[in-house]
Amino acid sequence: MLTPDANDTGLDAASEPATQPATPPPTEPASGAARTGSAQATAAAPESAERHGLRTVACTTERLLVTSVDDREVAQRLARALVEARLASCVQCVQEVVSCYRWQGEVCESPEQVLWIKTAVDHLPAIATLFQELHPYSCAEFVSIAPSELSAPFAEWWTQHLKAGEG
Repeated sequence: MLTPDANDTGLDAASEPATQPATPPPTEPASGAARTGSAQATAAAPESAERHGLRTVACTTERLLVTSVDDREVAQRLARALVEARLASCVQCVQEVVSCYRWQGEVCESPEQVLWIKTAVDHLPAIATLFQELHPYSCAEFVSIAPSELSAPFAEWWTQHLKAGEG
């Protein structure tokens, strides 16, 4: 019985490609112009995105902020406040998830609404202030995720609908 070594690809020498595939050409910035204060064009689109004709850009300031609340009306009120203040271009309220967590020494389970907040890094302090006023939890979830890339048209839309400059 043969055992593969650490370098075994599962291909015999005759079926392995002679050279690596060519690197795709760099993507162009959205709208043919450089984007300001936001994502910059990547050196190469990911293989799967390029194969489907999707032009992507690397992210620099875009953030996906995640929080949760215990009530649907509170989630919608918080979402509307963020979008109206132009601190978020969009807030998606995912209804009725069940969270399991430890709180004050007890393991708890409770229904919650998850908010996916599309924002920018410079708006995070203003959102933290708004959370102090409107968020119902004394220990509010405030998880900022930096996407590595976005589709170019979506990245343009994301940043166009945010307040310019500091939050």
